[in-house]
Amino acid sequence: MESKICLTCEQNKELSEYYTKIREDGSVYYRRECKVCVNIRSQKWRAKNPVRAKEIDQKYFETPRMVQYFIDKSIRQRESGYALGWQRANPEKAKIYNKRHRQHDITEAEWRNCLNTFGNTCAYCGLPIEQHIAKRNGKYFIMNFHKEHVDDDGYNDLRNAVPSCQRCNSSKHTSSIDDWYFKQEFFSINRYIKIIWWINKGYKQYIDDKPPYRIVKKKNENDSKFHHELWTVDKYRNMIEYVDRRKTKKEIEQAIENGIIKVPNIIEVDNFNLN
Repeated sequence: MESKICLTCEQNKELSEYYTKIREDGSVYYRRECKVCVNIRSQKWRAKNPVRAKEIDQKYFETPRMVQYFIDKSIRQRESGYALGWQRANPEKAKIYNKRHRQHDITEAEWRNCLNTFGNTCAYCGLPIEQHIAKRNGKYFIMNFHKEHVDDDGYNDLRNAVPSCQRCNSSKHTSSIDDWYFKQEFFSINRYIKIIWWINKGYKQYIDDKPPYRIVKKKNENDSKFHHELWTVDKYRNMIEYVDRRKTKKEIEQAIENGIIKVPNIIEVDNFNLN
């Protein structure tokens, strides 16, 4: 087995202990420092430069390759049952995760009207839906836009949702629109004004009246089939307490209508506090 001496620790190590890079001519270049020394130096630099390190990480995780990697990883975890098992083994952590990764309570009709309002483009960068391409299992497809929370601590329905591409959704994360959007190269004052108009006024002509609860579809614990769960909600349409479960949504609605399941009124609580 070939080996070389590390420039930093001066130990003779096998080539497998060094990071590599492929040159333009196809040859392999081995770094002068071994992996251990590179990692130690990197950790020291990150400790001294936390802000810059975070910026580099965010830029790296927003690359198309990494975005697709996390999408594929999420799909594998759901299909294998890992995600569901983790949630049930870590209920408190899952509760915090669910609060930070909330799903909008939006009907298909509401969302179609929202998309049409923004011309089937990303509300932030203007990317058309037909150019929102992703790759899965070696095949390319048009990926749906995210229902992006304009205000991360705000309502969980149409009044706080705009269509967003994967890149903008990941980049904005939990930032406020003013803190994040004005710094982007693709910032548009016209799109900004339209977003503000939508969350303050535009949504009102399309939003539907909803009951004081939510019915969500979830995967069974022991097989690949699904069931539906009934949850109470707060005024932001966030799910608060589990009430009951049935095989279908219709079964839950009938049980409520017949008085078999009692659903309390909307829970009056302040918005989420994760501290």
